[in-house]
Amino acid sequence: MKIATVSVCAAIYVPAGQYLNGAVLAAPEWARKGTHTMEAEFAQKQDAAGMLEIESIDGAPVLWASCCTGDHSHG
Repeated sequence: MKIATVSVCAAIYVPAGQYLNGAVLAAPEWARKGTHTMEAEFAQKQDAAGMLEIESIDGAPVLWASCCTGDHSHG
C-alpha cells in the first residue's frame, strides 16, 4: 500500500477499512481541513474531485509538469 501525505481543503468522509493517519479505520471518519496521511489510491480519487492536494506519495514529492514552455505565449 502506498501512503500519500495530503493537504485537505474540505472535509472528506473516509470509509471504514481505509488507512488514515497511521491506522486502518474500524469505523468511518471525517478527515478535516489540514495535513493527513491516507492510501494513495483513495487520495488520488479525492484529488481529482478537488477535495485535497497530494503533497507526497511514500515520501516522494508529487510535482506537476509545467503547463507551457515558459514564454507564456500560448498562442
